[in-house]
Amino acid sequence: MRIVGVGLANLDLLGVLPAYPDKNSKNRVDPVSIQGGGPAATAVATAAVLGAETAFVGAIGDDDFGHAIARGLEELGVDVRGLIRVAGARSPFSFVAVDASDASRTVFHAPGSAPPLDPATIDTDILDDADVLIIDARQPAAQLLAARRARAQATTVLLDAERLDDATRSLLPWTDVCIASAQLGRALGSDPLAVLAALGPTTVVVTRGEEGSIGRRADGPTVHQPAFAVHAVDTTGCGDVYHGAYAVALARRLDLAGCMRLASAAAALKCRALGGRAGLPTAAELDAFLAARG
Repeated sequence: MRIVGVGLANLDLLGVLPAYPDKNSKNRVDPVSIQGGGPAATAVATAAVLGAETAFVGAIGDDDFGHAIARGLEELGVDVRGLIRVAGARSPFSFVAVDASDASRTVFHAPGSAPPLDPATIDTDILDDADVLIIDARQPAAQLLAARRARAQATTVLLDAERLDDATRSLLPWTDVCIASAQLGRALGSDPLAVLAALGPTTVVVTRGEEGSIGRRADGPTVHQPAFAVHAVDTTGCGDVYHGAYAVALARRLDLAGCMRLASAAAALKCRALGGRAGLPTAAELDAFLAARG
C-alpha cells in the first residue's frame, strides 16, 4: 500500500479540563500533550501506523513548532521530503481544550504565516505508484494539481470535506471518494450524499460522530455504519483517523461497507488516548478489534 497526503500539518497542544470553563476563570489543565495534528497529516499518520508506505506534502515554518511537526511524522515512518519549511514563517498551531465530562473538544487554531503551497514547487513524482491521494482542501491550488496527476495515473483521490467552500467545490470534480464532516452533512439537508455526489465524487460518506457514518457509491444503496462503543478519553482527530483508515481500506480493495467499518473502528480506537496521534491503532490491533465484534 502506498498513500500520499497533501494538505495541512500543524502542532496540537492539548489539555484536559473537568468541564469547559466560564469566562474570566482560572482552571487547572491535566494532563497535557503536545503532538502533531492537521487533517491530511493525521490521516497519513494513521495510514503509516496501519502499515502503509506514506508520504506527505505541506508547508510549515522553520520554527520550533515546525521541527516538532516534521519530527512527529518522521517518527511514524512518513516520507516528509515534500514538506516545505518556509524560512521565517510561523507554523500552524492549535490549542485543544478537552472536556473530560464527555470527551468533547474545543479547538483554537492559529493558521501560521507560511504562504500557500506553490504548485510549481511540488515534485509530483511523489505521487507515482500511490494507491490513494488524501487531500483536505487546505492547499487547493497544489491539491488540484495533485488530484489531476492522480487521476491521470488511476490513483484514487480521497477528499476530506469539512465545509462546502470554494476550495472544496474546486476539488470535488477531481475526487473519487468524498468524506464529509457531520457539520457539512447537516448543512446540506435531508440527503447530503446526493448533493455531494452531484458535484463529482463516485463515492460519498458523511461521518456523524456517535451516530456513526452513512455512505453511498454511485446509485447503490445507502450503507449505515454504527459507531463502535468505546470508553472515550478524547475525540480530537477522529475524523482524520477515519479518513486515513478508509484510505488503507481502499488500498486493501475493500467494498464500501468494509471501508466504512474499518475506518469507524480505527476512529473508535483513537479515542482511547488524548490527541489525534497517541491512540492510533496498529493493523494487528485494528484487525483484532474487528474480529472480536464479528
